[in-house]
Amino acid sequence: MPAGWYPDPQQFGAERYFDGASWTGQSRPVEPVWTDAPYGQFGEPPAPPSTRSYTTTWLLSLLLGFFGADRFYLGKTGSAIVKLLTLGGFAVWWLVDLAMTLAGKTRDAEGRVVTGEGRQPAIAWTVSATVIVASIIGAGVSSGNASEEVFEADEPRASSTPAPAEDDALEVADTEVEDSPSPVAEEPENSETVSQQQAVSAARDYLRFTAFSRSGLIDQLEFEGYSTEDATYAVDHVGADWFEQAALSAEQYLQFSAFSKSGLIDQLLFEGFTEEEAAYGVEQVYDGQGGQAAASAQSYLDVMAFSRDGLIDQLEFEGYSNAEATAAVDSLDVDWNEQAAAKAREYLEYSSFSRSALIDQLIFEGFTAAQAEHGVNSVGL
Repeated sequence: MPAGWYPDPQQFGAERYFDGASWTGQSRPVEPVWTDAPYGQFGEPPAPPSTRSYTTTWLLSLLLGFFGADRFYLGKTGSAIVKLLTLGGFAVWWLVDLAMTLAGKTRDAEGRVVTGEGRQPAIAWTVSATVIVASIIGAGVSSGNASEEVFEADEPRASSTPAPAEDDALEVADTEVEDSPSPVAEEPENSETVSQQQAVSAARDYLRFTAFSRSGLIDQLEFEGYSTEDATYAVDHVGADWFEQAALSAEQYLQFSAFSKSGLIDQLLFEGFTEEEAAYGVEQVYDGQGGQAAASAQSYLDVMAFSRDGLIDQLEFEGYSNAEATAAVDSLDVDWNEQAAAKAREYLEYSSFSRSALIDQLIFEGFTAAQAEHGVNSVGL
């Protein structure tokens, strides 16, 4: 930021001098500016509410918030990926985002508040509280039932067969000893330890909720406090088809973000699936018709400005072929002159430029000379 007088960040109604590197001790009062603008001294009205659905945002935050689904939906891709990799910030981030959504304080990528209509917030509060309480009660009941089953399995049971008389027993022993087969030790009905039973139950709960790779589910159980041995035992005894889990995981990713084929395979490999499982999963859900490339291109334009060439390069970096990227970009209705103007504004927000330097910068970004001049003209240079 260049040196000069700016609104004092510590005192309302005053200005403080910034020397180009830090704030100085020089300050001065500012006289109120009266204007004939249509909104008077109070400035412009607040920004319009977000176009994102309150109900969708709330449901994604409640049910899939651990995986950043709500932030992907709001266009906050960067923080959504971090939230996904940390499983909702180890539950804390998930809870904070859910509370912000319920309180009507959540903002989308453009900074607009996601607001509910009518009784939507009240319904969201009621359902969220019910789901959380039911989950807590269900976890307690499941733990209690498992403990009771273990107790019943270990408790000795009285035999209902009356014992033969001593004389009869001796007679049977004398007459049938040669025909009696050797006794065979019977295997216990349930040889699982208590910790193994709990780990198996937890693994099944996770698989009912979302898709996991084998190694990913073991890691998750270890994160929950189970030993490596118990976690491995549980994962190997839930009967999961890891190829189908890969397909489910790929489908979940495509529901909330666009991926190239290679990019989606890389994501599944990162989640712990084998190369064969990842390739199978992507083949089951990938349309291969360029729809993902177009969706990726639009998601980038929703966040920042691009030139046509710059957007094609970005899609190629994401793993799309040049043909897929070019077709996707050309399928969108984009005013590249307006993109140049938006990019010019972005640059001026963070640095100072002369007219010629800003034109050169826009050309470097892939805009044509005419588009670059239009962009610079639009910002008054």
